[in-house]
Formats: sequence, structure tokens, C-alpha cells
Amino acid sequence: MLSSLRGALLHVGLIAAATLLSAGWGWWMPREVSVDGIVVRESAAMAWAEAFAERWEDEPISLDAGESVLAVTPAEMGISRTIVVAEEFDVAVALHLAPARGTWRITVDEVAFEAFFEELTLLTERAPAMSPAGVVSGRALDTLLAHEAVLAAARTSQPLVRLPFRTIAYVEPPPQEEASATFGVEVATHTSSFRDGGDRWTRSRNIALAALAIDGVVIAPGATFSFSETLGPRTFARGFMPAEELARGEVVTGIGGGICQVATGLHEAALRGGLEIEEHHPHSQLPTYASPGIDTAVAWEQKDLRIRNTLPFHLRIRAVATDGTLSVQLLGSERGPEVSMETEIERAADGSMSVRRVRVVGAGALARRDEQTFHYDAPARRRL
Repeated sequence: MLSSLRGALLHVGLIAAATLLSAGWGWWMPREVSVDGIVVRESAAMAWAEAFAERWEDEPISLDAGESVLAVTPAEMGISRTIVVAEEFDVAVALHLAPARGTWRITVDEVAFEAFFEELTLLTERAPAMSPAGVVSGRALDTLLAHEAVLAAARTSQPLVRLPFRTIAYVEPPPQEEASATFGVEVATHTSSFRDGGDRWTRSRNIALAALAIDGVVIAPGATFSFSETLGPRTFARGFMPAEELARGEVVTGIGGGICQVATGLHEAALRGGLEIEEHHPHSQLPTYASPGIDTAVAWEQKDLRIRNTLPFHLRIRAVATDGTLSVQLLGSERGPEVSMETEIERAADGSMSVRRVRVVGAGALARRDEQTFHYDAPARRRL
């Protein structure tokens, strides 16, 4: 009887011990965390992780720009590394794991990150040119792909990143002796107004800078003009200022706010001049400075205005912004084709509108017809 009781108690004790072992090793075993294969006690884990992260943030990543290689640390790019040990321990205890597995998390300071890439873009860009050996294409950093490549390297501790670039083609200007005689006729024009000075001075400045950037550009017959490539990145370093702009259906403050009004002016001039519009994006809401279907949204490396000169002669852009008036002209050696445009607007009860625009270029059997539809969310117009 006594031996049976002792056996039962021993059996119960073994079951209890096994239950304790399986249910919660954390209360009696040293709690540890494993990061990159290195096991560290809980009490020292955070200090070790912080020291390791600091060393990692100061370890340079080589950015291969083709013509040169730049050594830049993650810290200089606004990239840091952190690990939340407490969360990892909670998971380990719940799953009866020992030691806990730690995972690094990449944190990005958006302001520092963007500022670094603005400087990198200016440092690595090259304008197209004509050299004694022939045409030399230009290049511009593809910032979106560069962002992805650098962050991927940071996550996987890659020591080298080959920077991606876009090619900028060289467009040959007309002979110098033709300059005055070739552009004596107005092919098309656009005029709009903007609020100048006061609390809108930064937007006025951006409009003036954008107009100056495209003023005087010559588009050869058959050539395509890119607004974004001509204007370049909208950055503090290049003189652009924060100002109101339409983005994602809201009036927000962005670097270069106001340049869309210049793109809008060029878009309408191109439409009325009979040129082909290869790329165009309207805003989600109609700004007050444009007619429905004419407004143009541009964003560096995301949305562009691209127009092709379908006329048999060179065109020169004339853009001036002064005293609250923006004027954009297309000048050539002769008048352009006959152009007619009709716009149909349907307004919904919520204030949104659908727009259908039909343009006919030329007359008779050779006339070219194009049709586009647009949709604007409510409210129908936004004051900028």
C-alpha cells in the first residue's frame, strides 16, 4: 500500500515537472536572444544590439555611379537599424522556443533620406552635349529605383549598390543663323493668371523658375519634348520653394508647388498648335487656372508632360511669368494647322464632373481626330 502511494506521488511529480518544462522555460532558464547567429543574454541584449547597430550604421556602402564610386554610411543617408527585444521574447515564450530569435528592422528618416538623394542627383547628373567625338547622351539618376536598391542593400548588408540611371537624349538645335528668322510666327499661345507676392511669393517663384527653364527650348520636327526632363528635379538646392499644390485630391504643401500651372500652359499651347500629346495627366480636382481637360499634373519621375512636334518646322517655346501673368507661346516659321476643340461636361450631384474633349487637327481628308475623357472629383474647383 505504501509503495503504491509512493509510486503514484512520483508519477504525479514527473508529470508536474514535465508540464512546467513545456509550459514556461522562461521563468527558470536564462532568457537569451539570437541575432545573426549570435546568442546574447537578455540582460545584455539591448546594449549589444545598440552597439552593433551603431557599428553597422557607420560601415560605408559603396554607391557605384559608373564614373565614380561613392562611399556613404547608412547614417549619412538617414538609415538606422533597430531591434525590439521584448517583442521577440514574448513570441519565444509563447512558442516554447529558446533562445528567442531577433530580427533587425530598418528605419528611415525620410527628410534626411530625401535630402541625401537630392544631393546625389545633382552630383551624378550629366547634360547631353555634342563633343568632337560625336553626341554624348546625358543621364539622370532614377531616384525611385535608387531608393529601392539602397534600402535592399541596407536590409541584406550588401556592401555595393550599382546606381540606376535614365538616359537623356541629345536634341540638336537649329543652326544659329536661322534663330531669328525661324521663329517669327506665333503658332499657339496660352495665358493664365496667378496670385503674385504676399504669402504666395514661394508659388510665384516656382512658376517663374519653371517658365525660365522651358523658355527658349527648341523642338525639332519629329522630336519629343519632356517637361520633367527639361525642368529637372524640384529641390531646394535648385531654387524651388515649398508652396501649395494639388496632390491625391488635397491641397498640400510641396517643393515646387505651382509648376503644374506652367505645364498646363504648355499643354494648351501644344493642343492648339496641333502637336501630338504623348503623355498627359490631369489633376484629380480641377484647379481654377485651367479649363476642364487642359490642366496638367506633373511629378518628378512619376507624371510627365511629353509633346511631339508633328509640324514640318522647328518650334521655340517662349514662356514668361511676371506681375501675376503667365504666358506660354509656341513660335515657328509659319502658321500651324487649323485646330478645333469641343468639350462636353457632365456634372454630378456631388460636384464631381466628367469631361469629354474632341480635337480635330487639319481639314478635309487629312484631318486628324483625337478624343479624351477625364474625371474630376468633388469639389469641382480648387483655388490655388
